[in-house]
Amino acid sequence: MNKQNEEVLQYLFDHTDSKKFVQTGELETQFGISPSALRNCIEDLKEKIYVFESEYGIQISESGINYAKSRWV
Repeated sequence: MNKQNEEVLQYLFDHTDSKKFVQTGELETQFGISPSALRNCIEDLKEKIYVFESEYGIQISESGINYAKSRWV
């Protein structure tokens, strides 16, 4: 996994405990990346089944939580 994908996953892990979904606009602002670069990152994380995407935003999955805990907790 590349560094940007890990940073986004870590952000989701850290910020989705109190609010279940994070909007893509929030991620664009937080990381200062273009919508197309963010889309690539989200698609990579979705392929690994680390995140889910819905009309409400992006949410970390159970496997994403497990991966994050093995890396950052």
